[in-house]
Amino acid sequence: MQDRAAKSKRVLAAQQQLHRVEQWKLADLQGRLAELNAAQIDTISALNGSELHGLFIEATARRLRSLAEEAQRVTLDKDKQSIKTSEHAGRVRAAERLAHALQIELDREIERKELMEIIDQYLTNTRTSLP
Repeated sequence: MQDRAAKSKRVLAAQQQLHRVEQWKLADLQGRLAELNAAQIDTISALNGSELHGLFIEATARRLRSLAEEAQRVTLDKDKQSIKTSEHAGRVRAAERLAHALQIELDREIERKELMEIIDQYLTNTRTSLP
């Protein structure tokens, strides 16, 4: 019983670590998306603020298009990663429930053994004290 409880705790720790990794990946993608949006805003504001904007329109349009395409790819990846993170959260919850149930079962088993020892001691003492 103790082996099962220990194994469930190790599984829980592994699931929690995997979940943290998935959360980091999601945060990475969210940060990348924010960077891309900021780059788009910077590019547009540089174009608006420049007196030479007519010379760089084509290059700026290509840059904005590539930023938009990359932002779209990152958004799709972020959505997929969000789903994976949710799935890992479910696995962590299931592992937590299992570990908790096994710990309760182990505690009951220990209590039962302690109670049996107390009963045995009582019966042993009463048998020896009788005339």
